[in-house]
Amino acid sequence: MSEPLVKSVTENRIASVTLNRPDALNAFTPELLKALIIAIEKAEREARVIVLAGAGRAFSAGVDLKLLQGSTFEEGKVDGVFDNLSIKAIDAVRGCAVPVIAKVHGYCFTGALELALQADFIFTTQGAKFGDTHAKWGLRPSWGMSQNLARAVGVRKARELSFTAKTFTGA
Repeated sequence: MSEPLVKSVTENRIASVTLNRPDALNAFTPELLKALIIAIEKAEREARVIVLAGAGRAFSAGVDLKLLQGSTFEEGKVDGVFDNLSIKAIDAVRGCAVPVIAKVHGYCFTGALELALQADFIFTTQGAKFGDTHAKWGLRPSWGMSQNLARAVGVRKARELSFTAKTFTGA
């Protein structure tokens, strides 16, 4: 039997929801996002807080770029590939009735950073590596990055990070 794409355990009203594609740095696929939505909705009913994490070496590398090979993007959007599951996953975290804590380590790029920014809190390691690489791939941030990154780091720094695709650490 294969491992679930998202592991979820609730103990003492604390839900641990873990992205579980460690060999692919927990990169998003439609199947993983479906499983994440289900896990968040279930945890919301059972817990008082949700801790969202990634298995293995990374929180998440973001969208699985293998899925985008050969795709054309209307107005720089990837949601055609994901059938709007990305928006539903973002909404599940943003609209959650209980606090969501993103526990970030390793890599947290682009779509993963957008997801983490939806959480109520981000706890990270000093060595965690964050980045917005939309511009690098010719994509438009459409899951909330342009607003939420600016709220987190300031407008000018968010523009610099987004326009240059520079990475930054948890420190």
